[in-house]
Amino acid sequence: MISLTGTAVGDMIRTADGLERICKDALNAPWIGVDTEFERIRTYYPKLCLLQLSTPDWTVCIDPLANVDPAPLSRILGPSGPLKIIHSARQDQEVIHCELGVLPAPLFDTQIAASFCGFGEQVGYAALVDDICSVKLAKSHTRTAWCRRPLTDQQITYALDDARYLGPLYVHLDQELVRMQRRSWATEDFETLCSTEILEGSYQGAVEKVANAARGMDRLGQSVASVLALWREQTAMQRDLPRQWILADKQILAIAALQPKDVSDLRHLDQSASASVKRWGDALIESVAQGRRQAEQYSARAPTAKRSDREKSLDARLWTRLKELTGAAGIPTSVVARRDDMRALARGDRRLGVLSGWRYEFAGRELLVIAEKYIN
Repeated sequence: MISLTGTAVGDMIRTADGLERICKDALNAPWIGVDTEFERIRTYYPKLCLLQLSTPDWTVCIDPLANVDPAPLSRILGPSGPLKIIHSARQDQEVIHCELGVLPAPLFDTQIAASFCGFGEQVGYAALVDDICSVKLAKSHTRTAWCRRPLTDQQITYALDDARYLGPLYVHLDQELVRMQRRSWATEDFETLCSTEILEGSYQGAVEKVANAARGMDRLGQSVASVLALWREQTAMQRDLPRQWILADKQILAIAALQPKDVSDLRHLDQSASASVKRWGDALIESVAQGRRQAEQYSARAPTAKRSDREKSLDARLWTRLKELTGAAGIPTSVVARRDDMRALARGDRRLGVLSGWRYEFAGRELLVIAEKYIN
């Protein structure tokens, strides 16, 4: 169990003087725990509603809706400030970058660290606090509308708890990483999170989700669905609207299946799509045409070929060996590579994450030897 002495309950910071005082003190801290509460109900980009910070001496909530200049926060959350401790940092990184224009760095992600320490894949913050700190956190305010004011004392306490235990988690997990000789693994992944490329994750994920849902279609349908998903994402960003307000996933798939040649063809879609058709009809037809052209160009360059039995056998062998290695190390297989990576490796792709950095040393080198021997 980790001692929590020195971690005091903080206040809600709503004034420029209070923010300046907290940020000045935080600059001298060895680390800062960071958590955010945000909403993106009516917007594409997340709206920061609350920022929780902690150091070894205090825990506070900062109200970004209090019309206070947030510039002092950029100093402590940017790369020149202390170590930032965040649990599952991707969304918090995106929110803070949208609000302040900086990516929190240097970074320690307690969820990533925990996956290297035997806690499994994507372990939750509350579960870690329970396991490491022997504290059970309340779950009563998980659906709070954080942009509403005033917040109750109970809501503020709940929010404070989301940052209060980050320091103790860091101390424990960092010691475990050192003991298990895996700190370099974690550091490599933390540094990746501090790259601006990470901000493309949400963008790419939404497009990939549609592409995966369209896998049952022929190549033309898949191409149209992907182009429509990309158009929707770009339009949502330009107008700062939720992507589903532009076009729902099911509507993208319906258009990809219909493959209309003009706006009048779109009348065959269900009634729920009528508003989108009326507003975006011409753009939708152009996206369908673009998807058709891309599919035709791809077919001309590289006709689709089925996977050979030999390739399937190699894929299965690589996946089995990877699971053996990760099982022996007590880490989730997906932390090292996913099944699609093994399929790609089996067909000759060498531009894979498992073939670089600590993943190459841990498993990639051996998997590459197996692949090369099998192919040759």
